[in-house]
Amino acid sequence: MESEEQKISIIVPVYNVQQYLHQCVDSLLEQDIKNYEIILIDDGSTDLSSEIVDEYANKDKKIKSIHKMNGGLGSARNAGIKVSKGKYILFVDSDDYLEKNCLSKMLGVAEQNDLDILLFGAHSFADDNNEIINNYIRHKAKFNTTRIGLESIKNDFENNEYFASVCLRMYNRNYILSTGYFFNEKYIHEDEDFSFLSYIQAKKVQIIPQTFYQRRYRGGSILTEKSFEKSFKGLDYAAESIFRHSSELDENQKKICLYYYERLVLYVVTKYCRLDNSQRKRNKKVVQDFLKKHKNLCKSKSIKLNIAYKSITFFDVLYHIKRFFAFL
Repeated sequence: MESEEQKISIIVPVYNVQQYLHQCVDSLLEQDIKNYEIILIDDGSTDLSSEIVDEYANKDKKIKSIHKMNGGLGSARNAGIKVSKGKYILFVDSDDYLEKNCLSKMLGVAEQNDLDILLFGAHSFADDNNEIINNYIRHKAKFNTTRIGLESIKNDFENNEYFASVCLRMYNRNYILSTGYFFNEKYIHEDEDFSFLSYIQAKKVQIIPQTFYQRRYRGGSILTEKSFEKSFKGLDYAAESIFRHSSELDENQKKICLYYYERLVLYVVTKYCRLDNSQRKRNKKVVQDFLKKHKNLCKSKSIKLNIAYKSITFFDVLYHIKRFFAFL
């Protein structure tokens, strides 16, 4: 298949998901357009995932298999972007799946309106019983209306309907390459800054009401100290990245950047508050230093960051977070 014929590149990072991979890839093959490619990136799997990836690639010319050393989700997605040939890019996680025959609907809207980004909805379902446990759906959005990204993301924030997941967007490949943005390869929350910064700079964005994506929820919901540590590092990186890039943008874009930057910093504090007492005690100094760094980064202009810093130092943290940051 010639590269100029490709309409969509679906990038799928794969790591130790042998029990889910067939459902994911089969859903990508059950589509009603022909000129698209599926890029399966085996990120150093140690189970049968790497063999399954090759089996699919040998059976169907639409599928490309790439094997690399383990580098994480961001690294795998970046590898996919670099070899992609499609006019548009979709990111699908290998334990999730797409609704049947949704690509033609996405492509039709994106091409008709020459979009930089198309946004759609998702359901999150429980792995053990397939019960829907969460909806990533916008109810108050201006559907089927082409706008600039800045206007669209403002509306998302006003309606409390902003979702950072890169899997809920289809991107114009040339637009993404023009931004120069790639995924953070060091930490989790690798799509926080990528999703946000590409969204606010897009010239043509449209939101559609359909729920084309199905997200699998695995594991428990208890926040452990270890998971906090991983999340903390990723959110710290994303917040600082957004703050640093804001200096390159116009004043309106910069204002939204600083708003979201502040939200990310405060979200770290809310996660800290959900730890048990002993875990909070062990992590208190780390979070204080984190807040101090970000207070200095924004030159202490944020009233909320100042209150958060003082509340950790002098008062009961959870009380003050609930009181002052209930909007998060």
